Amino acid sequence: MFPVVPLASGEYVYLREAFGRPMAFLPGRIFLIVGFSAPIAIGLLSVISAMILAGPRVYYAMARDGAFVDGLARLKGRHQTPVYSIILQGLLAIAMVLSASFDKLLIYIGFTLSLFAALTVCGLLLIRKRNNAPVADYRTWGYPVTPLVFIAGNLWIIYYSIMIKPLVSAVGLITIGIGILVYLLIKRLHAKENKGRS
Repeated sequence: MFPVVPLASGEYVYLREAFGRPMAFLPGRIFLIVGFSAPIAIGLLSVISAMILAGPRVYYAMARDGAFVDGLARLKGRHQTPVYSIILQGLLAIAMVLSASFDKLLIYIGFTLSLFAALTVCGLLLIRKRNNAPVADYRTWGYPVTPLVFIAGNLWIIYYSIMIKPLVSAVGLITIGIGILVYLLIKRLHAKENKGRS
């Protein structure tokens, strides 16, 4: 048998408690890395590529609409890529990785994304109800059950996040609050600029 080498942040204890003492030794660790960690890493890489494509374009669209910093609305090169938005996304990702452990980041991001995903679907339900929109405009399989199940699932994630990591969830709410303040400040500055021009 290989000797037990304690891992950082008490992973040895987690392995021993979750899978029994044999799994905490080197062969067990190799099995866990190959069987669990590698598929998770591959899954995360696919999500990262999607976020690299989507996230900066949200900053770009907000800046173009006057809801964010003007510089992020610039496109570069013949492919018209939002380079400055991609740089901002990269800097934010680096700051997050350097400032917290993986489990805290997972809760922080899961909490904030679940909150906004639930709010987005609630907004679509309200728009459809208020405007009496045609069914073709908001076609969803199993409507209204599937959106309600989606909202319920996200509410459970939010509740679970608050229960297991209340401080991390609070940091998520503080981040959202700061984002709202920055948004209002930029909107006010743009309104003043437009008033000065007219």
